[in-house]
Amino acid sequence: MKITKIIAGIFIIASTIISCTNSNTKADGYGNFEATEITISAESNGKLIVFSVEEGKTLKNGEQVS
Repeated sequence: MKITKIIAGIFIIASTIISCTNSNTKADGYGNFEATEITISAESNGKLIVFSVEEGKTLKNGEQVS
C-alpha cells in the first residue's frame, strides 16, 4: 500500500512538471464569443418622445408617425 502511494505521488509530480512548460506556443483553447451590439448615437435634431408604430405595420407615403 505504501509503495502505491509513492508511485502515485511521483506520477502526479511528474505530470505537473511536464504540463507546466512554456515550450508550446499554440493556444490552449478555442471558441466562439457571442455579443449583442448596441449603437448609441448623439442627438442631432431633437429627441424622439413617442413612437407608436408596431412591428409589421405598413405606413403610407407621407403619413406622419406620432
